[in-house]
Amino acid sequence: MAIIIPPYRGPNFLIDSNISDEAGFVPKEEIIPFEPEILCIMNRGEEATLILSDWMYGGNVDLTFNGKISKFMKMGFDAFYFYSHGKMPPEWFKDYLNRLLIKCLNK
Repeated sequence: MAIIIPPYRGPNFLIDSNISDEAGFVPKEEIIPFEPEILCIMNRGEEATLILSDWMYGGNVDLTFNGKISKFMKMGFDAFYFYSHGKMPPEWFKDYLNRLLIKCLNK
């Protein structure tokens, strides 16, 4: 049985532009490590539950927070989500929220 794999090459315009390597691919500067986590706010009627966890991905954070504060956070997220037409909050906000939740919930 023969396995034939064509040579992988980038498009010719990249090769001709001298910004790619010899195979036609633009080299990556820095590969950012993939650190998945779960940040979820579940609506439960009068209350809500907030989950912050990376435990399933080999991390050590696995926190939950129940109550009316989580409900207000869910209402705020829903308002932002509808206002921004489905765009997620900026990265700096998510980083701030993660630090705040870890600080508050680890007490």
